[in-house]
Amino acid sequence: MKITGGYTDPEFIQATAHAKNLAEKSGNFAQLVLHIVAMWASVNTAGDIRASTAFADQALDLASRSRNPASIALAHMAQIGACLLRADLVGAEDYFARGIDLFAEPEFQRVPGSVAYTFGTASLNALALGRADTARERSRRSILGSSEKKNPYEETWAKSLAAELHLHLREHGEAAALARQVIKWSDENGFSQFASVGRLILGSALANLGQATEGMRLIRQGLNDSHGPGAVFGVGGALAALASAQALGNSITEALTTVEEALQTNAHRPETVRLRGEFRFKLDQAAVAEADFREAIALAQIMSAKTWELRATMSLARLLKQQGKRDEARGKLAAIYGWFTEGFDTADLKEAKALLQELGA
Repeated sequence: MKITGGYTDPEFIQATAHAKNLAEKSGNFAQLVLHIVAMWASVNTAGDIRASTAFADQALDLASRSRNPASIALAHMAQIGACLLRADLVGAEDYFARGIDLFAEPEFQRVPGSVAYTFGTASLNALALGRADTARERSRRSILGSSEKKNPYEETWAKSLAAELHLHLREHGEAAALARQVIKWSDENGFSQFASVGRLILGSALANLGQATEGMRLIRQGLNDSHGPGAVFGVGGALAALASAQALGNSITEALTTVEEALQTNAHRPETVRLRGEFRFKLDQAAVAEADFREAIALAQIMSAKTWELRATMSLARLLKQQGKRDEARGKLAAIYGWFTEGFDTADLKEAKALLQELGA
């Protein structure tokens, strides 16, 4: 089935529904699970949390009854995505761990995008949970497994997710290089959904590399291109990236307006709330900035998102330091920094260590 236009493409949705009906009539459980997962992919991409969860649950129920390993693997892949859509990081990690052996099933790996998506999204999830080294290893497996299949669609998807990982790791040069590959391959093969993501990532990376104007242009282009039918998931993240680029271009007031818009749509609220706090802090709005940082910490803790909790705590610690509350700043930062057991070469943990030293830890 050709899916160059993305999982929300009307032709893909119509073809999937037809194939599902045929599988139901034939009683072929493996084919039925495959097509239910395809329908899950459409609603998940569209950001429909309720439908995503329903299709993922339906796929898991049927796959479990069929006892087909590849079908169960597909159902676990859908559960990972459904969990991430509703910001259940721990649930996504659990489904990945429970499905790890099943993901080696040849029938599962033959499904377009299966390896790229499963290991790529699991890498992003691991980073959010505070496991940067684990995230890198999963990303490597995503790229390696996809390249072995020699499928341009899957390879482009894997590189897209890897570029996003580098962006979140604040490795902007690596993110930009991968994003350029994604854009090139997407334009050559007509992978419109990856082209827009590639431009979003490249724009964000360039803004952080000192090219704010070009970065904003690319982010806006990617954001506009992503407004296909139903393709709303990720808009909040794109708006947050645009807000960051605007701030890097010294348009703080404009960035604050954009981040408020992002908060109306963004599933990753801890980091977006932290960004709003940073913009308010730069505008000398210390009281509301502090409230944002504390809210971001609380939200991250609910999600077990240790990386986002660390960033929000660093933001709060800098504010407290400026207010002369060094003991509180040191105590809060030392507590979250002490949780980490890997990723000490990342920009976040290096920055946290340096800030602790400044605070006298």
